[in-house]
Amino acid sequence: MYHGWLIVLLTSVLFLAFNGIKMSWGVFVTTFSKDTVLGSSSQATLGGIQSVFFLCCSATSFIGKITSNHSGYKISAFVGTLLVVLGLSLSAIAPSATYLIFSNGVLYGLGMNILVSPLFFIVADWFPWEHRYHVMCTSWAMVTMPLGTVVFGNLIQWLHESIGWRYGYLVLATFYALWATVSIHTLYKPTKEVLQEAIQPEYLICPKQEVSPSVEIKWSKASGGFRIHVSRWRSLFDCGRRGGIFESSARVCTGGPCERKYSLHLRNLCWFTHD
Repeated sequence: MYHGWLIVLLTSVLFLAFNGIKMSWGVFVTTFSKDTVLGSSSQATLGGIQSVFFLCCSATSFIGKITSNHSGYKISAFVGTLLVVLGLSLSAIAPSATYLIFSNGVLYGLGMNILVSPLFFIVADWFPWEHRYHVMCTSWAMVTMPLGTVVFGNLIQWLHESIGWRYGYLVLATFYALWATVSIHTLYKPTKEVLQEAIQPEYLICPKQEVSPSVEIKWSKASGGFRIHVSRWRSLFDCGRRGGIFESSARVCTGGPCERKYSLHLRNLCWFTHD
């Protein structure tokens, strides 16, 4: 099996949790408002926790990029997971809403930034633009957003009602730790040989033909311009975006004192066998 599909599966699970927990903050606010310790906090303070999380997770996205470039995907994912688990674990013992701004907002937000950012890049590495499923795999993270909200919104509410929000934080921390244990060793870049083997079959949809496409550029004195005729060709985008080196030759044909005809034969393209 192509290793890229395993990457898509594992990253989809993390994107599901990331988007689900992020979009379920309203469940946390409802629970905190009823808590004996955090219930005295204002709605603005409780909402500010999520604002700080978004700031650390989104505005500092360059940190995740720099970390993955210099340290690699595995180290970046490991460091991000440590910050995530630490932030969620400290949130479980939070004595006040201000404390949650640091643990849930700063640590968890920064950790998710470092953890999630490289995952977008590694999916693109395994499914480059030449691959048939590039668009589907690289945009799959957006599909998990509404699904994650439904799944984790109900799951978090159930955890809060069953074991309380403090133990609920510990359950989420354990989930990320387990994901990292299973997934980190799979986060590596593909070799050129593996990519070539995965992409090459896609090009067989439009095999080479013996007949070259023909492009005729004709100058007409009557119209005062060029007329172009192309035969036996197919758009590159219809052929898996296959490219190649153009080997061209030109032939000049005199059709009269005021008319010249140029015929260019382009090779290494996909084309139809008939005009």
